[in-house]
Amino acid sequence: MASEDVTAAGEGASDAGVAYTLVGRLDDEAPAKVDGVGFVTGASGRWTLEWWVRDADRWRRPSSEASIRQRRLGPGPVVETALRVSGGDVVARVHPAPLRDRSPGADRATVVELENLASTPVAIAFVLRGRVGAGRIGFDIAETAIMVNGQGV
Repeated sequence: MASEDVTAAGEGASDAGVAYTLVGRLDDEAPAKVDGVGFVTGASGRWTLEWWVRDADRWRRPSSEASIRQRRLGPGPVVETALRVSGGDVVARVHPAPLRDRSPGADRATVVELENLASTPVAIAFVLRGRVGAGRIGFDIAETAIMVNGQGV
């Protein structure tokens, strides 16, 4: 593996005291942050991508549930958050996307994937929240990606 392919994750806390894990490559100047319930905040801090799960009972928001478990998968920058739902778990994994363009200023993207490990079907909602005073947050939904302010998520 070439040195530019090495990835890393670090830990920290926001100004509001919320713990988070940095998810990006060693050469990322501004990696994404994953908080304790699996929500992703972009490098600019202007927006947060939340995920909610609808099971047979109700909508479950990870920030409101006691059944959240989170761990890092190995030494790399992969954070896995599990949410208990009827019939099992829904697991969210956040990690940096493979870097295809190695030119300076090339877009970096963060992958947010959800997997239903429950025995029953669920619905998933992605909620994009802008920080108060952050101004307009632009987004575009492509076939398999969400772009926020031109950055892949």
